[in-house]
Amino acid sequence: FEEQIELHNYGSREAIVPLEIRVGGDFSHIFAVKRRMLGERSGAAADSGTFTQRGPKEYCMEAPDDRQGVRVLLRFDRLAREADMHSGRLRFQLTVPPEGSAELHLECDARGPAAQAVSPRGPAPTLESPPTVRARGDLGGALVRAYDRAMRDLYALAIRGRTIGLTEGDESVAYAAGIPWYIALFGRDALITSHMTLPYAPAFAAGSLRALSRL
Repeated sequence: FEEQIELHNYGSREAIVPLEIRVGGDFSHIFAVKRRMLGERSGAAADSGTFTQRGPKEYCMEAPDDRQGVRVLLRFDRLAREADMHSGRLRFQLTVPPEGSAELHLECDARGPAAQAVSPRGPAPTLESPPTVRARGDLGGALVRAYDRAMRDLYALAIRGRTIGLTEGDESVAYAAGIPWYIALFGRDALITSHMTLPYAPAFAAGSLRALSRL
């Protein structure tokens, strides 16, 4: 994901603003996280891994040795004035001109063998003819942004081929469910989503039916 922090200065003089960001990660198994959220005493403590600096503007969080290869990369468009690897605190200093603004941009990229194993092959699936939204008025922009976010979330639920139990070479796409605990094929969710998007993505519906027929 990407994050952008924007500071505005409405005064008549330049402002120098210290900005601190605290970075943390939890590499615990997803079901251990779920137990903690449910308040079970047996839930393990958060497994934060290690935090290191990889370059002038790049940092890395890595899982412990028993899950080698799982890591999260953080890239900033500015140099940090201070970086505390033990606490995960990064301190920046932004100079904001009078009646102007300054930005800090962050990119976060999660990588690892598990993520590669379930990611779809080829380009991300999209609807053949997605509906368009046109809106006016004060809420028009917010409505369009919400629609675009919903479409991206919908594409993120699409899984392909062997991931949904189809044979090698079958690149059919089906709708998954279960986020955030897991991504799997659920009959009710796949059928409802396929029905709602049938006018725009009949291939998704066909893939969901094909995958469900093999269960």
